[in-house]
Amino acid sequence: MRVMKLLIFSLLLALTSISFAAAESRKIDSFGAIDCEDEMARLDNFAIELQNAPEAQGYVLVYGGRRDTKRDEVQVRGSRMKRYLVENRGVSADRVQVLNGGYRENFTVELWLVPRGETGPAATPTVKERDVRFKKGRMDRYREPGCFPGKYVVRKARTA
Repeated sequence: MRVMKLLIFSLLLALTSISFAAAESRKIDSFGAIDCEDEMARLDNFAIELQNAPEAQGYVLVYGGRRDTKRDEVQVRGSRMKRYLVENRGVSADRVQVLNGGYRENFTVELWLVPRGETGPAATPTVKERDVRFKKGRMDRYREPGCFPGKYVVRKARTA
């Protein structure tokens, strides 16, 4: 009987801790300008996190870099990431928001899980737009093997 009570208590404690953990916003991953295959592997892990937390909303914050980003790279890569999550990983399009976070020293992507109904993560840019020097070329002519262009619009994120 005592073992049964302890087992039930442990189970209730575990369920309570899971629901509290799911009620908090948390950054799942962060990465820089990696190649397409590494990006897809990171997005696979993010999709698994979204599947394990059906009550959560996924946010992808994309920051351009001070000198390592092409003019339209944030839009193209953000759109490509959402397309991969929706079309290849089966995540519902309304569960993933891709946001333009502004600029940092280097190109950066952050993957966040946020409880439904909560405000998404605020962008934390560290570089002013006037200090950015874009790389030459456009992303629409930029093709990596195994990658495909996206078709989703990347909105501007709110800042902290």
